[in-house]
Amino acid sequence: MEEMGFGESIVLYNQPSQSPDTNLLDLGFFNAIQSAYYRKSPRTHRDLLRCVQEAHDEFDSNKINRMWLTLMSCYNEIIEIHGDNNYKIPHMSKAKLEREGTLPEVLPVTPDALPLLQDLGYI
Repeated sequence: MEEMGFGESIVLYNQPSQSPDTNLLDLGFFNAIQSAYYRKSPRTHRDLLRCVQEAHDEFDSNKINRMWLTLMSCYNEIIEIHGDNNYKIPHMSKAKLEREGTLPEVLPVTPDALPLLQDLGYI
């Protein structure tokens, strides 16, 4: 990197594979597009583009925090089963917690992740 003139300005991090469970768009927004697709049954590519735009415009921005919480819970599950993908996406009644005003903004890291984070130098 230094020979390219970047010096210490760029840091490389490993990222999880692009499993649908580790991709925020797959967890939330693509589901909204798919639902709109099935409701409206577009017949042409223009209809499909219109359908995607309408799904974006109609998307409830309050769902974003719920999507992030789902992503964090998936990461915790993946860590607890040592990187496997043989788990069910955890459900925590986010809509109910949101109505009650008790929906968390973040989830605690699973205790199994702490040694991993220490090894990587994050804590």
